[in-house]
Amino acid sequence: MSVVQVMGGGRAGSGLVADRTPFYGAKLPEEVKKSIAILKHLNPDVFRKILKLVVQYLETGVLEEESFLQMTSDKLSENNLRLIFAATMVLLRAALRLPNLKSEVFIDDLKQIKYPEQVIVDLNSAVFGSRYVIVHVTLPIGPGMYVVIF
Repeated sequence: MSVVQVMGGGRAGSGLVADRTPFYGAKLPEEVKKSIAILKHLNPDVFRKILKLVVQYLETGVLEEESFLQMTSDKLSENNLRLIFAATMVLLRAALRLPNLKSEVFIDDLKQIKYPEQVIVDLNSAVFGSRYVIVHVTLPIGPGMYVVIF
């Protein structure tokens, strides 16, 4: 895993290291690190379908394997599909477990690791958009266990 420092952004271009840890933790998860290059070349519509499956899984705890595997193609192998799914799951779970996480911090942290802009917009919408309450209420923490966050 890579150690990540959050650099000051936007505030008079200070470039100072912020005194906080990124929302995903001090070390960049390996699946997130590996997904960056794949996401740069992935069709945004395909990513949105993957994101929809991740959100569905977070809400229900069920993943339909058939729907999942239908997204493989010449441009997206099953291994890369699984990697993007895992990376998206890691990021969403990390974000949803922080009730005080702000959208601006979430976006800034993803920009720091060079996630593609459209992916950041879609992830931000999943975490802070209209489905925010649904995902927060039913976040699974283990087999048959759920956490309710108010």
